[in-house]
Amino acid sequence: MKRSKFPYGASYYPMVFPEEIWSTDLKRMEKAGINIIRTNDIHGSWDRLEPQRGNLRLDVLERFYRKAGRHGISILLSTGAATPPLWLANQYPDARLLSHRGERYPLGSTYHWYCINHLGFRAESARFLDILAGWAVKQPEHFGWQISNELGFPFKAGRDRNGSENTPSGGVDLHCYCDTCQDHFREWLEHRYGSTESLSEAWTWSATTHYYNDWKSVTAPETLPTAWSSVTRWIDWRLFWQESFAEYVRWQQDLIRQHDTEHPTVVNTFHFHPADRFGTLMGLDQWKIAQNVDHIGYDLYPGLKVESSSIFLDHGRSVSRATGRDFWVPELESGPIGGWFLGPTHNTNDQDIMRYVFECLGHDAKAILYMPWKEWDYQPIRWGALVDLDGNETSRSEAATRLGRYIHDNAKFLLKARTPQGEVALLDSRPNAILLNGLEAEESLFSANRGSYDSFWELGNAVDFITPELIGLHQTSNYNAICLPMIASMDEQTARTLHNYAASGGLVVAFAQCGMMTERGWYQHSLPAPSLRELFGLKVLEVEQADPIVVQFENQSYAGHLHLETLGLDQDAVPLAHFKDGRPAVVLHSIGRGHGLYFATQADAAYADLGSLLLKDVLRVVLQRLNIRPKLLLDYADGDMREVDPHLLIAESRATVLIANYLHRNVECTLSVGLDQPVKHVESGLEKKSDLPFTQERNRVYVPLNLSKNVAVEAINIFW
Repeated sequence: MKRSKFPYGASYYPMVFPEEIWSTDLKRMEKAGINIIRTNDIHGSWDRLEPQRGNLRLDVLERFYRKAGRHGISILLSTGAATPPLWLANQYPDARLLSHRGERYPLGSTYHWYCINHLGFRAESARFLDILAGWAVKQPEHFGWQISNELGFPFKAGRDRNGSENTPSGGVDLHCYCDTCQDHFREWLEHRYGSTESLSEAWTWSATTHYYNDWKSVTAPETLPTAWSSVTRWIDWRLFWQESFAEYVRWQQDLIRQHDTEHPTVVNTFHFHPADRFGTLMGLDQWKIAQNVDHIGYDLYPGLKVESSSIFLDHGRSVSRATGRDFWVPELESGPIGGWFLGPTHNTNDQDIMRYVFECLGHDAKAILYMPWKEWDYQPIRWGALVDLDGNETSRSEAATRLGRYIHDNAKFLLKARTPQGEVALLDSRPNAILLNGLEAEESLFSANRGSYDSFWELGNAVDFITPELIGLHQTSNYNAICLPMIASMDEQTARTLHNYAASGGLVVAFAQCGMMTERGWYQHSLPAPSLRELFGLKVLEVEQADPIVVQFENQSYAGHLHLETLGLDQDAVPLAHFKDGRPAVVLHSIGRGHGLYFATQADAAYADLGSLLLKDVLRVVLQRLNIRPKLLLDYADGDMREVDPHLLIAESRATVLIANYLHRNVECTLSVGLDQPVKHVESGLEKKSDLPFTQERNRVYVPLNLSKNVAVEAINIFW
């Protein structure tokens, strides 16, 4: 469905708020430029719409649709599947998730307490969605569908646990171990391995190896590999769940399409969550999920300090682009957030709202919805809101109104424009993430991703994410560099494609113990694996843990991290840095038309964990030497930590640079953009425009700017 209006909205719950205040709230939303309302995702939405089986209260929803339409607002409706009703739980007591401890997930806590494979749940969900979709498609105010809400197993512990939140030894439980899921897992394994003989060989383990005589004797692992359980068995179990949730999305999508072939569908999810950084425990693979829905959405809450906005949004943008979907932000932090009584964790203000929206737009978001418009009296978690509890306007709603004017004035451009492909890609391997979660090294993997991203990003590079399957395809062949943050396991096919990518002119960056294990999680006999050995021009002779690790680079000392490898170098491999005792620590190797850059320590995680600038400073030198330059740069004095986040959007004869400003001081800076077209005009401003001077030399445009610490965002338009 082609859109002419940019979807700019908020979450609002007509089943919660009294009907007599709907009109007042809707009028204020209309004033703010809101044209989409998202609803039915939480607050026991299915329970409220169908309090008893067969007793549907769609009349309430229909009255709200009509009133919203009179204010020019359409409805993004959730399928309600996140929170099935109590009567369903009572009718099917075994529908509740079964943990690895043999416990059912408690009712009355968070959403997704049920098993997605339970036949009773599937039947009732299909019946309910059949009625809901048949009704909604007839409503002129209907905009589209959100499938469930923040898909996956619960990221909150069902009961009090001791221990780290991201390990099954305490905190979040593993799910689901019901008979139906065990049977589905056996079917998945039979398709994967073909025979119990092949399965028994793959699941071989030193402490307790079982020989499986039949498929009925196969069971899912109930513990981590660190409890001396098979690593391959663990990888299979979590891959099974990632595929299962992707299939569940396809199932809901197909149910909707039986009635509604026109309105778009979206899944809202997230990445880098502190309870489950890479979706291993929740069963999330956004790359797979996105293939089964029209659009992929990421819920952004910067105030909770889960991650920086840019890395989070770049991951979502990368998933959407690789799968040919639009990127949406179905939930955007809208006010003071988190902490319950001891909060808020962050007192989100009007300046934050401005920055958040510009970050979303700059990362190719094609729909933005605040969460929520107005908070509710119960559950005082501090969920944020644009207005106060009585619905009165605040400085945040005023900022949202200003942003609404900007978005609608530029809707045609914002819907059509795209950010260019990044200069650099980070490898996102789900089997590797599953393995490291099972080895209780997930936080180190997260640090490696953060350190790698920040090192490239702070040097001005636009950073994408790719999967192993994407390496070497047409859309990834133009990356200047591919970085492998703590890729501990790798299959030979991936190693070969990385070798070929480098030989064709790319730069591959890797770190200690890269590819130490096969895709099964078994030892690699020699490091690096053969294809990587040729790429990097070295072999690993020994590895040790050491603390401290000191690396010397260009007369400066840096901290290494976690591992220290002893390397044997090929004659054409060039050491750029050394450990304190003289052993090579960083090696650059030419291969074909490209290069391999190898760090014999975890320089990726060292930046995030220790603040070591080794990776960043080596990249600064190597990228300059290889003439790898960002398409978009914003230079100013003492700007090494990137307190300003600019993003480039291009469509037809216009480029726009959207700037999110986090400065605590005023600066003079120079914006430079790589453009081949002869530029005619440059201007700045969200509403009132001002002409800007510029120069163009060869294929770059230079624009002098003055950025004030008091101005949260800026828009620079370049025309040719």
